[in-house]
Amino acid sequence: MELLINLTALCFTLAGIETLQGIIRNGFIAPKIGTKKAKQLSLISGSLLAFILCYFWIPNLEIKTTAHLFLVGLVLSIFMALFDVILGRYIIKLKWRVILNDFNPMRGNFLLIGLVVLSTIPIVAMRVSERVRLF
Repeated sequence: MELLINLTALCFTLAGIETLQGIIRNGFIAPKIGTKKAKQLSLISGSLLAFILCYFWIPNLEIKTTAHLFLVGLVLSIFMALFDVILGRYIIKLKWRVILNDFNPMRGNFLLIGLVVLSTIPIVAMRVSERVRLF
């Protein structure tokens, strides 16, 4: 039960961080460098933010196997995909076409790529954490 609570907290913390990043991207960065470049930059910065969060959070979950870490990554990715859809549709009131386009890399949108990267971040964060502890 403690793992479920911690994983849920991780999901919502990541959603909050990524939401703030999206607000900053759309409000400040995109007007200066353009939407396409801002989305490209956002893929990198969002992945880095997720890595930093997971680097500090994942070791405390005491999950050791690669398979279980990948499962955590899948949970994070699915949660974030659902969060983006719900936020877009019911809070921002976007049309389904616009929401689905966010998942289409052929249209210059990198959300799907970011979700794939996110599914591996817990593994990478744990491995880096283990190596840092050795020194």
